Amino acid sequence: MRVFNYYLTSGKSLSVKMDERHGEIVLGRFIPDYLLLTYGSPMFGPGMNLIDDEEFNHDCQVMVDCINDNNLDYKDSGHCFEVLNAVIKSHINHYSRIFIGDLLTYTDEMCELMSAMGYSDATIKVLYPNFVEAAVERNKADVKDDAPDPFANDSLGYTPFWQKPAAPANPRSFASTNRYQRLVEMCPPLRTLPKL
Repeated sequence: MRVFNYYLTSGKSLSVKMDERHGEIVLGRFIPDYLLLTYGSPMFGPGMNLIDDEEFNHDCQVMVDCINDNNLDYKDSGHCFEVLNAVIKSHINHYSRIFIGDLLTYTDEMCELMSAMGYSDATIKVLYPNFVEAAVERNKADVKDDAPDPFANDSLGYTPFWQKPAAPANPRSFASTNRYQRLVEMCPPLRTLPKL
């Protein structure tokens, strides 16, 4: 277990407690199963997303700084989403795109911060897919799928099972995938954004 401490200018201290595996931080406790790479598969289930502790700490500090620098109210989940979207936009500005795996990592990190802020796990589990859907909608052209395309590559129209699929030079849009369709269909409706 690793503990990361952050401070909001409102006077709130955040203590983020994260599980570790092989020296890396374990993410994914809020992700719904319909957003996993292979639906219902324990191979890609929650807790399979690992991130370096320094990267996790850096990303969370950037989010906390964004809240502080812009005098945002952490008690308003809409403000938390704006911070998440700002981090996603910054990533897109730097790399000209964002893979859905990176977007989910940022969402995991924001949700861990929100848990430390006092949002309940039940609330965060509803917010998580709504945040992902809203972020994809706002950045649709720039959100790319990071799963291998089973129909990409060689002249036969598929990659033989003995070859690892090559990363596509021009990755497909996440909005064209089955995972995105599951997200749209299964995302819990949210009439108002919750507040603490």
